[in-house]
Amino acid sequence: GIAGLAPGVSLLDAPAIVAVSGAPTPQGAIVWAADQGADVINMSFGMRVNSPRSIWDRIFGVGQAGSLTESLEVALYYAAEHGVVLVSSGGNCGNPRGLSKNCQGEVNPTTMPAAHPEVIATAATTDTASNDRAAFSTQREYIDIAAPGQEIVSLRSGGGTRSLSGTSQAA
Repeated sequence: GIAGLAPGVSLLDAPAIVAVSGAPTPQGAIVWAADQGADVINMSFGMRVNSPRSIWDRIFGVGQAGSLTESLEVALYYAAEHGVVLVSSGGNCGNPRGLSKNCQGEVNPTTMPAAHPEVIATAATTDTASNDRAAFSTQREYIDIAAPGQEIVSLRSGGGTRSLSGTSQAA
């Protein structure tokens, strides 16, 4: 197993990605968590601000694309006004030679929710002693902090562990 670094902490599970869970929108999950008294909301998702509408629809729910950025901003401000610390993965589009399909060919794109001013955006560092920026980690002016994000031991669905890399692991 894996021991957490914050024993005694309570966790809320608020699935937010429609394509994965059939759940409500991310903004609905953010408001719900704030209303439940969350102290911190960790958002390990993101989308390029200029992504085609069809991608927003597929990931965040049909019909949400036209107003998603605005409604996500409203939800983030709502949570911040309720004292919630907002943390987001900064993005994995920093390496022009190894872009994932989510980057859609763009290096270091602006992504939400990481680019929002109320959000602490997280970059990933390597597992080396020098703790350098991981090549895949997006570099943008809104990145606030960096943490280890390469080869992080994580729980596997169904049991066991595996190593994962990304700004989600850093966040």
